[in-house]
Amino acid sequence: MQQQLITMLELQDAMNSKVNPKWREAGNAWYRAIWVECAELLDHL
Repeated sequence: MQQQLITMLELQDAMNSKVNPKWREAGNAWYRAIWVECAELLDHL
């Protein structure tokens, strides 16, 4: 499970970096994205 989480985060970092190489410094409101992901998770359950 831990390796799957690491892989998921690495893939997300790669995608974010393609869209915006400086995505970490962009100051985005990531809590919104987390809420959307949680809603998608609940939808699949």
